[in-house]
Amino acid sequence: MNNFEKERRKQRRFEQIGTNNPRCQCGETDWRCFEATKIPHCANCCLKSTIDANNEQAKQRRLKKLGTNNPGCCMCSETDWRCIEEHHVGRRKHDPMTAQLCANDHLRVTDMQNDHPMSNEDADQLLVRISNFLRNLAEMLRLVAQRLIEFADVLLERAQMPVSPTKRSTS
Repeated sequence: MNNFEKERRKQRRFEQIGTNNPRCQCGETDWRCFEATKIPHCANCCLKSTIDANNEQAKQRRLKKLGTNNPGCCMCSETDWRCIEEHHVGRRKHDPMTAQLCANDHLRVTDMQNDHPMSNEDADQLLVRISNFLRNLAEMLRLVAQRLIEFADVLLERAQMPVSPTKRSTS
C-alpha cells in the first residue's frame, strides 16, 4: 500500500473520531487506538469503562477464551483481562497462530497489516502464510523497538537530572 492510501485511511479515521488530535485520559494519543464510537477513550479505556472488573462470569469466560489465568499483552505491560485480545499473527485467513495483545496494540498491528501486499489466488499458500507471519511479526517488533527507544530516552532524561545530596550519600 502506498503512502497516499495510508494517509487517506488516517484522515478517514480522524473524520470518524471528530478530531485530528485524539487524547485519552490515560495519555494515549495514537489515532489507531480510537474507534469512531468510543471517543474520547482509547480501546483499552473503553473496555475498562464498559466491562465491570468484578464480573466474575465475564472474567472467567474471557480467561477461558484466552487459555490462561494470567493474560498479558506481549507488546506492553497491560495485564487487565478486559483489554487482552487474541491477534492472528499471520492474518486470520492464513494462520491459526495467535498472540495476546491489548486492544490498543491490536488496533495498531491490525492497521499495519492493512498495508501488507495481498497475494493472488494462484499463489503458493504455504509461502503466503510464512510471508504474512514474518511481516506481522516484524511490525510487532517494530512497535516494541519504538517503545524501548522511548523508554531509553526517559531513562536518559532521568539520569541527567540533578541528584539531591541525600540520594548521593546512600548510593
